[in-house]
Amino acid sequence: MFNFRMMKKKEFKLIGLFLSSLIIFSCLFACAKEDENGLPPKPPIEIPFEVHKAGTKVETKIRVVEHREYIFDLEFKFKENDSEDRARVKKLVGDDYQLKNGDPGIHIPLRFKITSINAAGETPIFEKEILDPQDLRLKSWGGNNFDKLIAYFVLKPGLYRVSLESLKDIPELIGTPVFLRITYMVKVTPIDNDK
Repeated sequence: MFNFRMMKKKEFKLIGLFLSSLIIFSCLFACAKEDENGLPPKPPIEIPFEVHKAGTKVETKIRVVEHREYIFDLEFKFKENDSEDRARVKKLVGDDYQLKNGDPGIHIPLRFKITSINAAGETPIFEKEILDPQDLRLKSWGGNNFDKLIAYFVLKPGLYRVSLESLKDIPELIGTPVFLRITYMVKVTPIDNDK
């Protein structure tokens, strides 16, 4: 067992410096990058999210240029062409959302929020706590990922802040790359504001 009383002040400072650096480094990678003009990114974007740690939060500004419905989901990656890893992640994410009585996968409680940003400040426009396992279900999958739907939400052109927070430690997800994904259906025409 480790004895904290035996540590010297220098060792405590080094540990504090290391932990502070780790938090800053994590925040840099948890936030989506601005474009070459210093503007927030526009969807589609993916942001790494350590969902397995309670209290972990990803937050980013986004720039919406088309009035349309956007998809907010959690993307769970697995190793491409690795059937064992795919099966492992599939067991974690559960069944397709269309199977109402199917397995929703492991419980992933989350707090999700969208705020509109303008000259007057920020205004919350959507908040959702996902506490029921049935509210976060498998929506789609690809060659190296499974996606669980958080929300569909229509956004008009403008600036927004999106935040997602994990509310529970989930050790089963350690080692599984997870991302907050903000996207839209490319084959769907944006909403015409003139009609």
